[in-house]
Amino acid sequence: MRDWAPVALVALVFAVLCLAFNVSTPYRKPGFLRHQKADMIQDIGAPDERQHANYVARLMRGEGFPVLRPGDPDLYESYQAHQPPLYYVAAALWCRVAGQDPTEPANGLWLRLLSTVFGVATIFGLAAGAQWLTNDRRCGWAAATLGLVPMHVALSSAASNDPLLIALCTWTLALLALGSRRGWSVKTALLIGLLSGLAFLTKTTAVALMPCVAVGLGFAWKGLPGRDRWLATACALALPVLIAAPWWIRNQQLYGDPLAMKAFTAAFTGSPQASVFINGLGAAGYWTSMVAWWTFRSLIGVFGYMDIFLFEGPGMEASNRIYIALGLLLFVPIAWSVASLVAKDPESRPARKGIVVGALFAALVSLFFLRFNMQYFQGQGRYLYPALAPAAWAFGTGSVLMAKARASWAWVVPLSILVLLDVVSLVQLTTAFTTRVV
Repeated sequence: MRDWAPVALVALVFAVLCLAFNVSTPYRKPGFLRHQKADMIQDIGAPDERQHANYVARLMRGEGFPVLRPGDPDLYESYQAHQPPLYYVAAALWCRVAGQDPTEPANGLWLRLLSTVFGVATIFGLAAGAQWLTNDRRCGWAAATLGLVPMHVALSSAASNDPLLIALCTWTLALLALGSRRGWSVKTALLIGLLSGLAFLTKTTAVALMPCVAVGLGFAWKGLPGRDRWLATACALALPVLIAAPWWIRNQQLYGDPLAMKAFTAAFTGSPQASVFINGLGAAGYWTSMVAWWTFRSLIGVFGYMDIFLFEGPGMEASNRIYIALGLLLFVPIAWSVASLVAKDPESRPARKGIVVGALFAALVSLFFLRFNMQYFQGQGRYLYPALAPAAWAFGTGSVLMAKARASWAWVVPLSILVLLDVVSLVQLTTAFTTRVV
């Protein structure tokens, strides 16, 4: 239990911060965007909450799963209708227990708390994965602190299917890290298959897990007894498909493809098109000054509808410099970890096969993100957060290596820095929303 006390403390601090973000962010209230040329929008708080809550409320009314209909005049209220069902079923049960209608502005606190539960699960998953990968509990403690980056706290304080997806991906990768160090068993394969299958039922991004699970199983193949090889393969690769199959078959019948991407593309036509920016800025300008720059800042924290920046003032120059400084501060431990790996530092002995699996998942999620931005401008860091675990593993390992003799306290420094940054974000968030809410 003592080994997990620092992680429990990080999780407790995380939960308190999430509650503060929850209370400070408007729910189903109209307002204006300050940095974007837009008329009043109906929901100024966290992105897409209104539509997620509408999906949940529909299930609570017993109306069944919604259908995304491109061209529907009511599309604004239902454009999340194509999403897989797991989060919404869980949220409907969660709200039913409390007897709260999630479409009522006064009931947002309760629905958002479910995301915090998933966020806490992610904190423990980050720690477990890093500890299993490195065989060093100190790396796990430090890795857990990266979950307190302001954007992740804000995301875990909002009604969304993202926190559940992040938690499921984090724990799947953690088990793959465990398998890379201690070897696989049928039980490990069963847990991996179950979690990845549930991830498939949460959001389409989760399909990036399948190649990673296959690679992880391939690494462990020779170490499994003959009969267990086939049982592990069935559990890890076939079970997730069986879990998701009913939903994929439904989508094939409704939309003509199992992932409902055709309907999504047809309904998403109102979003900013990448071609418009490329025509105006050129391809290099689009990918650097738009996608990369917006994504970099929002990985740290850009709130509301990508409209509230850290340390924003009359101009953005000071804010941009602070983002760069914060990014470098968070990147240094990651770079240190990678450098020590390349140099084969004797102090760092992570399971190399686990690193390969984590890096593969991060690469696939990044490729999905790049593909999305080839069609639409969506430079939002939250789309990369399913791969938070590999970044946290490197962050935790690098923090411990940098601390050297004080490695047992390596987690305290990033925890302190990130808590301070979260508090500053909260103060700014509260002030910013008062000037935007109608």
